Amino acid sequence: MKTAILSISLMLGLFLAAPAVCSADDSADTAAKPAKTVKRAKLKPEGKAGKAIARLKSFSPHKANAGAKYFILLQSASFCKPCNAEMPHVAEVHKEMKKKGLVEIILVSADPTPDAAKGFLKKYNADLPAVMPDAGAKIPGFQRSQGIPAAQLIDSDGNVLESGIGCLNKWQQYENQAEAAIQAKEQEKAAAKEAKRAAAAEKKAAKGATAAI
Repeated sequence: MKTAILSISLMLGLFLAAPAVCSADDSADTAAKPAKTVKRAKLKPEGKAGKAIARLKSFSPHKANAGAKYFILLQSASFCKPCNAEMPHVAEVHKEMKKKGLVEIILVSADPTPDAAKGFLKKYNADLPAVMPDAGAKIPGFQRSQGIPAAQLIDSDGNVLESGIGCLNKWQQYENQAEAAIQAKEQEKAAAKEAKRAAAAEKKAAKGATAAI
């Protein structure tokens, strides 16, 4: 894994610039600890990107989790040595992401054919959803790179939040943000429900007191 992270650092010069660039070094220092896993119903697709991803057909056996709050659009290919070097790390990270389903990685393959990309994913046991660039271009926020591997981390509306392979090491930061937002919304709903219950109980008690008089 140390070898994969070192190779990632050497590859950053290949990527196109985007609004917020992160490196493997600084992302490793700022990586957030994962929040406690909370079981909940599968989230529905939201925003322009989430809904666009829901319409995409993955050529790999794995369907994209369109209900995720954030997406990493990974441009990679089997013929690229740096891509091969970092794919074991990508596969490992993706397995962790799937536990909560708040962040999803989608391979936008630079291979000449889907079959070549399938072989690439199979080689590293990477269960990523995968599309070709023409399909990837339908995802708001996707930016075709002149060099690979490359990645953009976008939110469900297609806003590019991070770029560069180092962003793979910052995914937990965004997962925690999504988890906190969901929990806040759930607490708000629970508080509203409790307030409604208390108001109904108070109204019932007042009605009973009036009847007693």
